[in-house]
Amino acid sequence: MKYQEILLLELRSLFTNPAILLTVFGGVLLYFFLYPLPYTQQVPRNQEVVVVNLDNSRLSRQFERMVNATPQVHLSTRAYSLREAKEIFLQRKLAGILVIPENFYRDLLLGHRPALSFAGDASYFLVYSTVLEGMTAAGNTLAAQVKIQRMINAGQPITQAERQYSAIRLNLVPVFNQTMGYVNYVIPPVFILILHQTLIMAAGILGSGQNEPQPINSNSYWRRAPPWRLLVIRSGMFMGVYWFLTLYYLGFSFSHYSIPRLADAAE
Repeated sequence: MKYQEILLLELRSLFTNPAILLTVFGGVLLYFFLYPLPYTQQVPRNQEVVVVNLDNSRLSRQFERMVNATPQVHLSTRAYSLREAKEIFLQRKLAGILVIPENFYRDLLLGHRPALSFAGDASYFLVYSTVLEGMTAAGNTLAAQVKIQRMINAGQPITQAERQYSAIRLNLVPVFNQTMGYVNYVIPPVFILILHQTLIMAAGILGSGQNEPQPINSNSYWRRAPPWRLLVIRSGMFMGVYWFLTLYYLGFSFSHYSIPRLADAAE
């Protein structure tokens, strides 16, 4: 059998098989909309947390306001004991519980490090890490304020205290993932995985279907074609189909979801 004849028969087998069409084209189009859907907001915001303030001092209430002011956390409920907080957490399915310990204000004034406690469901990794990020930012800000106030009380000028309260000053500049969101680093490798898995599934469906018992009058061309020639043509056919699907995923899809990329279409 000639190359052209095998190629036409392979294309006919590919585009007349509903299972392959659903897997290749239906799967690629479905996952284009379905998989990025949970990540379209980039990062979780305003996660509801119940707070237990066992210190109830001016500084602890200030810390509550600072946590609530972060974009990641919203202190939606107040409880007066850990047991009450646990019941609220389970009933309302909140993101976590923040516990401000007793003697929080006293320990800060004495230069000690009070231990703030947070309880949450770490199986929801995005939510859990987001809440911790917001609380850490608020805690670092409060610690800096306390340290600057202590330096001012010791006689240092306020401008000098603001510059010297920390030995290291970080200047974080994201180069690639400028939004620091999940779409930019989750979606590209997942799209590659989808293309890879649907390609394997389509090739498996085509090959396994042809290995099944065939009717007597069927055109079993794959039995008459030389195996090496059939392998080369089938590989080239799938490469051609997935070349277009790859351009769709790594081109239009990246533009649609505003994913930054450093190469143009030709590269």
